[in-house]
Amino acid sequence: MTTSAEAQSVTEARTMALAMFASNVPCFFQLMDPSCEKAAAWVAYFAHEENTAGCEHDMAWPVCEEHRAAIQRMASPFWRMWLASPSLCCEKCETPVRLDRVEAI
Repeated sequence: MTTSAEAQSVTEARTMALAMFASNVPCFFQLMDPSCEKAAAWVAYFAHEENTAGCEHDMAWPVCEEHRAAIQRMASPFWRMWLASPSLCCEKCETPVRLDRVEAI
């Protein structure tokens, strides 16, 4: 479980990273195979679908325009069901999360 102090520490580190790399934030999907080499212009924030008291983990992915659009399309329950896509789960507590919001960097 993540404590409030740990959650604040992560938020501060992310804010600092965005400020330091503002002109060249890599897309989160650079970590995937195949790798995305585009710069991120957005941060996609996810929230737990269920009330998960005790898990304050804040999933946030910097993403390029193409991946922002794909994430927003896949946030639709219809497309997840149509494509039989599994739910995205929290990296800490492993409960399902949903797209909460997308903000420009």
